[in-house]
Amino acid sequence: MKTDYKPSFIVFEGIDGSGKSTQVERLSERFTAAGIRHTCHREPTDGPVGQLLRRALAKDIPLDELTLALLFAADRSEHALIIQKELAAGKTVLCDRHLLSSLAYNAPALDGQWVHAINTPIRERVRPDITFLFDLPAEEALTRISTRGDAPEHYEKREVLQQVRARYLHWSEALKDPLLKIDASLPIHEQTDLLCTYLKEVFHYPL
Repeated sequence: MKTDYKPSFIVFEGIDGSGKSTQVERLSERFTAAGIRHTCHREPTDGPVGQLLRRALAKDIPLDELTLALLFAADRSEHALIIQKELAAGKTVLCDRHLLSSLAYNAPALDGQWVHAINTPIRERVRPDITFLFDLPAEEALTRISTRGDAPEHYEKREVLQQVRARYLHWSEALKDPLLKIDASLPIHEQTDLLCTYLKEVFHYPL
């Protein structure tokens, strides 16, 4: 088995409650055990714009959908520069959410093509080498979310998540970027094994 891998930009997508963040953590643990240099990122980021977005999503400050979409693009634009530096330094980047999230979450109230257009310059800076889309019905996702004990965030409603899931499936094909859909109802360890098998066979990571 070849192990001559190159640092990659790996994105994890899915509706709230799909378990993608858990899989970022689990894959990071596998990478660490294998001695693979990597960093873990998320969007919104922890930068100034990202922090503002997190406050809006938590309903601490009111922002309309147009403003949110523009802020997501601005946060992603700055983030892309950081990702470029990490990749150039020989590190693989594991990222919890990226462009697909904007297309899935911001598009209902806005023109999806417009959301895509304002993110196009960012795609010229960096694109995912592979996106893992964790697919889960909205009802099951909400059941998981309810066990957290936190107040629901901006998008955590059944009808919203149903629409978001449908747009994820649409845009995952429309973008034509490399993507692997994962059944997020599978046991957690089986999902992680699927990721590792894919990355070992396709990207030659020593997992």
